[in-house]
Amino acid sequence: MLPPPAIVTTGGDFGFRTNGFSFSLSGIAGQRLIIETSTNLINWVAIATNTLGPTPLLFTDPGSALFPYRFLSPAETVNTGKG
Repeated sequence: MLPPPAIVTTGGDFGFRTNGFSFSLSGIAGQRLIIETSTNLINWVAIATNTLGPTPLLFTDPGSALFPYRFLSPAETVNTGKG
């Protein structure tokens, strides 16, 4: 299993922008990620899947302004061997 992805909090990509909340993710190139969101830290919904490249991946959540609280969590996808 690969190490978990890391949210990059330095630099200009972290925080609110006009089009939503943004952050960059770093990890191992080729690592597949799923980004989940929750408003209560109990129920989580997948909102994006991405594959990391050689540079950090910029992610923007355009729906972040629609909720008073919205949590985001990146995680490595699990390969089930199907498909």
